[in-house]
Amino acid sequence: MSALDTRVTGVERVVTAESGVTYNYLEAGTDALVIRGPNEVAANFLGSSAGALEGRALFYKDVLIGGELLMPNSDITAREVTVGGSSLTTLLAGQENSFTAVLPLMKGFNASGDAELKVDYLNTTLETDWIRARTAEGVTVDDDLFVDGHLAYTTIDSPYWVAANCSANGTISHQKGEHDIGIVKRGGDTAFNVTFPAHPEGDKYMVLISSNEYHFFYRGEISTGLILYLRGSTNLSTAQGDGGFNIAILK
Repeated sequence: MSALDTRVTGVERVVTAESGVTYNYLEAGTDALVIRGPNEVAANFLGSSAGALEGRALFYKDVLIGGELLMPNSDITAREVTVGGSSLTTLLAGQENSFTAVLPLMKGFNASGDAELKVDYLNTTLETDWIRARTAEGVTVDDDLFVDGHLAYTTIDSPYWVAANCSANGTISHQKGEHDIGIVKRGGDTAFNVTFPAHPEGDKYMVLISSNEYHFFYRGEISTGLILYLRGSTNLSTAQGDGGFNIAILK
């Protein structure tokens, strides 16, 4: 047999071309198919002597993949994996610890794709012991507020421009309005001059009066006061009760 025949026979042991088949085979020997260069072995494809490992590919140099590495049905095992120049082990060690956000908090992503932690205002009831303004002078509720319980407060704005309880001689016992009221008895009459700071509605404010006398009414109202009259059952300026009264003017 000539040297050429020997060489062709050797090539046919490695390359198989079958009639009617549009692709060719590279055949591994009993131990392996070895891919090598002039000085280095690049890869081994194990043959039948490897038993269950037959067909395994062993690469001894770098593998550069210009496209994607798709492994839909298998895992990847490596001593070290580098991502963007950093060890994957180091990157995983520096990641945020896994946690579950509990209402009213929720995890999500913003429009830029950045992870964020925010408050879920739609699917939770806010339960807290304190609500305090951070930079403003107070907390603003920009909608209806329903209180299913008691409402306690330290101070609250009065709904009255002025409000007071007054005795028959014009002595004020209690002030309950936003401003102080002045009351002076008019001579021997059961009438009183009532004064207060100028009302924002001029003389068109609402006056509330109560008394244990039979009749009570007012006249001469201006933005800063009015005259209050108390009368008995005969419409005379005499007191049949104790002559006291309550007056309140709404804001």
